[in-house]
Amino acid sequence: MWFAASILALAGTTALFVWTRSQAQVPLPLKPSPNVLLISIDTLRADHLGLYGARHATPSIDALGDAAVVFEHAVSHVPITLPSHASLFTATYPVAHGVRDNGSFRLAPGKETLTDVFREGGYRTAAFVGSFALDSRFGLDRGFELYDDFYGDTSALDDFTVSERPAEDVLGRALDWLSSRGSEKWFAFVHLYDPHAPYLPPEPFREDFREDLYTGEVAHVDAALGRFFDTLSSQGRLANTLVVLTSDHGEGLGEHGERTHGMFAYESSLHVPLILSWRGVLPSRRVSSRVRLIDVAPTTLALSGLRALDAPQGRSLIPLIEGREDDAGRESYFEALAFNLNRGWAPLTGIYYRGFKYIDLPIAELYDLESDPGETRNLGSSSPSLVAEMASRLEELVTTASSAEGAEPRPLSVDEETRRRLESLGYVTARTPRLLFGRKSSYTADDDPKRLVHLSDKLDEAVAAHLAGRTDEAIEILRAILRERPSMGKAYDNLSYVLRESGRLDEAIAVLESSLAHSSPTPTMRARLGLYLQEAGKLQESAELLESVAAEDPSYAETYNYLGVTYARAGKADKAIETFEKLLAIDPSYASAYSNLASVYLVQGRHGDAERELRRALEIDPHLAVVWNALGVIAAGAGRSDEAVSSWRRSLELDPRQYDTLYNLGTLLTKLNRFEEAVSYLERFVQTAPAERYRSDIGKVRRLVDELKKRL
Repeated sequence: MWFAASILALAGTTALFVWTRSQAQVPLPLKPSPNVLLISIDTLRADHLGLYGARHATPSIDALGDAAVVFEHAVSHVPITLPSHASLFTATYPVAHGVRDNGSFRLAPGKETLTDVFREGGYRTAAFVGSFALDSRFGLDRGFELYDDFYGDTSALDDFTVSERPAEDVLGRALDWLSSRGSEKWFAFVHLYDPHAPYLPPEPFREDFREDLYTGEVAHVDAALGRFFDTLSSQGRLANTLVVLTSDHGEGLGEHGERTHGMFAYESSLHVPLILSWRGVLPSRRVSSRVRLIDVAPTTLALSGLRALDAPQGRSLIPLIEGREDDAGRESYFEALAFNLNRGWAPLTGIYYRGFKYIDLPIAELYDLESDPGETRNLGSSSPSLVAEMASRLEELVTTASSAEGAEPRPLSVDEETRRRLESLGYVTARTPRLLFGRKSSYTADDDPKRLVHLSDKLDEAVAAHLAGRTDEAIEILRAILRERPSMGKAYDNLSYVLRESGRLDEAIAVLESSLAHSSPTPTMRARLGLYLQEAGKLQESAELLESVAAEDPSYAETYNYLGVTYARAGKADKAIETFEKLLAIDPSYASAYSNLASVYLVQGRHGDAERELRRALEIDPHLAVVWNALGVIAAGAGRSDEAVSSWRRSLELDPRQYDTLYNLGTLLTKLNRFEEAVSYLERFVQTAPAERYRSDIGKVRRLVDELKKRL
C-alpha cells in the first residue's frame, strides 16, 4: 500500500486521538495549486470504516486517514444522493440550492459550483460517476470538461435494470484520464456507488461477508481504492495532491426500522466520514467538532489558494485544522423530503444545535447526542421548552438560508426513462411538479413516517415477490397496503405495474381508475391511465384523457409523449408530429421525444427528417441504443452499408439485448458476403432473442446460419 501505516489498532483507540484546543496552533505549510481528488463513496456509514471504530478494518481508507485530518463528526444535510451532492458542490443547504430529491429536481444553471471555480483557476476538470442518480441531466456536470456518467444504455424502460457500474470500472476510467494529464494541475471527482442497496459485492467479498453483505460492499470498495491509490502513487500522481474522501449519506441497516435511507434522518444516515489528506501539508489529526458537507467546498478551495464560492453557507475548516477554533456545536440544517414528495407523508426537517438534534415531525423528536448518540431516548415530550427553542432556531435557520428557488420544493416533470432508472436504484420519484396525491396544508400523527414505516417495508416485499415470480403474492400485499392507506399513491402505481406486466392490463386500468376515485385526480395518475388505455388499444379514450391532462397542466411533458404515441398509433401522423414538437418546446432535452418524432417521419417515408431528429437525440444522450439501430436502418435503406454496420455495432455495444439490431446486422453482412461476421451476430440472435416475440424469425435465422456455415 502507498500509505505504509499500522492501522489495525486504530479502531479501538480513537478516544486517544480526540483533538482539543490544548493542542498547538500551527499554521499549515500550504503549497500552491495542489491537484485535488474528491472521492464520494455513496451510502457509506462512518462507523463502517476501521478508523471510525468499525469491527472490520478497511485497510486502504484507514491508511489514508492515518496520515490525514479525520473529522469524527461530519454530517450530511439530506440522506439522498443528488441533493446531498448538490450541497457538497455548492456549499449551500437544500433550501438554498433547491435540489430536494433525486430525479425530479435539477441544479439551477446559475448556481455556482466548486468545479466552476477550479475550471476558472486553470485546472483540468473531470468527473467519474457510478450511478444514474448523478447523471449529467441533473445539473452537476457544469464546470467539468469531462463528465463520465456512462453506465449503460439509459433508453431501455426496464424497472429492474440497475443503472450503476462497479468501483473498478469507475476507477479505471479515472485512472485513464489522470494518467494522461502530464504536468497539468487537475481536479477530479470520483463517485463510487457500490455500498448502495442492493448489496451484491463480488467474490471473495460475497462469501467472506455472506452474513453482512453491506460490510462486504464496503470492503470491496476499500480494496478497489487500495489498488487505485497504489497505481497513482507509482505514477507520482499523489505528489502535491489533496485527497478528500467523504460520503453523501449513510444507511439505516434496520436501525429505527429503516432498512436503507431517505425516510428518516437519524445518525445512521446522516453521520458520514470526512478525511483530508495532503502529505507534507496537512497534519495527522482527529477533529471532534461537528462539521458539515457544506464546509467541504470552502475548505478545498481555500487549501488550493482559489477564491471562495459566491454566497457559501458553509465555511472553511482550516481554523479547526490549525487549532485556531473549537466550534464543537456548529449549527446545521437537515431534511428528508422524498417520502413527503412522493408518498404524501409528513415532511421531515431538522437542526443540529450544540449537543442536541431536533427532528420536526407531527411526533417531534429531540435527542441529546452527547449522552445518547444512538438516538434511543426521544426527549420531545419531556422537554417542551427545549423543543420550542429548537423549533424556533430551525425556523430561523430555514428563513435565513432559503433562496427564492429553494424555499419550497419545486420538482420538474420526470420522463418515464428517468423515473424507471431511479426506481431501479430503489428511489421513488414523482413524475410531475405536484405530489402524487396533493400536498396537505397540515399533517397529523397518522402522517408521521414513524407510523408508516411498515408500509414501506411491505412495498419492498411486494417488489421482491414480483421479482421472484410470485405475482399473486405481490398483488395481495399491494392490495393490503391500499386497504390500510387508500391514499398511498406508490401502492397504486406498483399494483397497476405488476398487473400490466402479468398481462392483466384491464385490471391495471381499473386500479388506476380506483386511485383517482380516492383522491383529487392528479395529472400524473391520469396520464398513466392514458398510457395504459393506449396499450389496450383504446386509442380514442386514451387521446381524450391525455388531451384533458395536457389542457389541465400544459407544462407536464410526459403527457405529450404519451399523446404523441397515441396519435401515431391511430394513424394521425400530423397530430403526432405537432404533439412531439410541443413536448420539445417544453423540454428541448427530452431525447426520446426526438426518437419518437423520427419514428413518425420514418412511417411517412421522410428519411432525411427522421435522421435529423435521431441525430438530435444523440446530441443529448449518445448512449441510446435504439437510436443507433434506427440510424442503421436509414443508412442501410440508402445503400450506405458501411455506415449501417457501424451504427448497428454501436447499438450492440451499448445494449447487447437489441435483438432487432442483431437480426439487421447479420442479414446485411450476409448480403455483403461477409459470412463469418454474419454468423456471429445471427447465432447471438438465435441464442438470446425471446422466443415468444421472435419465434418465426428464430427458425428462419437458424436455417440461414446452417446454410452460411456450409459456405465457410
